[in-house]
Amino acid sequence: MIPQTASSSHAGVQRYLVKHAMPPESAEQLPKPLSLLKLCVVIPAMAESAYITRVLDSLTIGSSRLAEAEVIVLVNNPAGSDEKTVVDNQTTLVMLANRPVAGLNVHAVDCASPGKGLARKTAGVGMARRLGMDLALQRLSQSGHVMDGAIACLDADSPVSPGYIDQLLACFASPLPPLAGLCAYAHQLPDEPEWKTAMILYEMGLRYFELGLTLARSHFAATPIGSCIVVSAGGYAAADGMVVRKAGEDFYFWQKLVKISRPNQLKRLTRVGVFPSARISDRMPFGTSRALYHAMHQERGAFRRVDPAKAFFVLRDFFEAIPKFYTHPEAMVSSGDACLRSFLQTEQAVVEAEKMRRIYPTPEHFSKAFMQWFDGLRSIRFIHRYTADHGKQELFEAVADVVAAGGHPSVLLNRRLPEQGEEASAMVWLEALRQAAAPDFF
Repeated sequence: MIPQTASSSHAGVQRYLVKHAMPPESAEQLPKPLSLLKLCVVIPAMAESAYITRVLDSLTIGSSRLAEAEVIVLVNNPAGSDEKTVVDNQTTLVMLANRPVAGLNVHAVDCASPGKGLARKTAGVGMARRLGMDLALQRLSQSGHVMDGAIACLDADSPVSPGYIDQLLACFASPLPPLAGLCAYAHQLPDEPEWKTAMILYEMGLRYFELGLTLARSHFAATPIGSCIVVSAGGYAAADGMVVRKAGEDFYFWQKLVKISRPNQLKRLTRVGVFPSARISDRMPFGTSRALYHAMHQERGAFRRVDPAKAFFVLRDFFEAIPKFYTHPEAMVSSGDACLRSFLQTEQAVVEAEKMRRIYPTPEHFSKAFMQWFDGLRSIRFIHRYTADHGKQELFEAVADVVAAGGHPSVLLNRRLPEQGEEASAMVWLEALRQAAAPDFF
């Protein structure tokens, strides 16, 4: 569980800084943080010289409290990177060194120059975020604002909406600040028709999956895009920092936050938005850029078919039945969907349930613990198993099925399903999904 008091939260931050934090050595050259500092925006950047200026400019628009924030750009590459990456990173470092302050302090941290590159074994976006966020926590501690400070993740190609900084400062300084939050998001849509269609379908797929998990009442129903995560300083320390992975670090970090949070401590920051890039790249092992690369170069139309809605209905029925497993744990593998029974046996769910029965005194406590065990990763594994057994479903049909079963937005209930090539109709569906997720923003 997360720390319960202000003093224990402060102690937790200090414990993390002493035992686990690993801010880069090159950050020692940064100026001392201002006493006003309450928000650090951390941006990992590798070969991003063409995009970073637009993102930094977007952070200054519509906010009047820029002196209470700073940006940490972790310019990084693995040791021994190719010349193109190294040259691009050096260009970024020069650009940042010569950038006018414009009311917002931007600090470049050099993890790219010869002798400063990241170890190849651990180099990646997870390590870059970790280094930058550890440094941010250290600087919030130095400014005296650990208790009301926050750390925002952002990407070097993902501009933000006007007022981003002021909105985040207000949210985390409220009487009941969140442990962490997710900003609203809308992927940038390219002009090229086929690429644009792929991006629309991809984002629809993300939102569909979240709607499905929401319908199933999973505790892990969220789309934790890295550039949308904002976490309190205390929450970051309580979660033991960003996960060091070459991709998927955002997903695993959010899972940790869910598991340490109490009710209503994770917020949808629906008044502030981030616009992730729709770039096509095979640089990452998975994620948006890799998925688009696959769709555009290897499997055209890949995003038109998704995991079937029935998988989420099966999960919903199972989650609703969890309290009765407190007295009859064997029932979970003796009834219900055959695919789920097989999956639960593989996961040794009955064994885990028996352990929890000995620990937790009531069905309510047991249910909460079991739902934590059946986390986001386990849910994804089951859904993929179900898809392997039953096949995929057309995206728009799947969205309509989830909506009809109690999901949102209801505006889609009577709409005709778009057919191949009907990009305008697909965009109408995406806009409805966006508005349902963040009505204050869209």
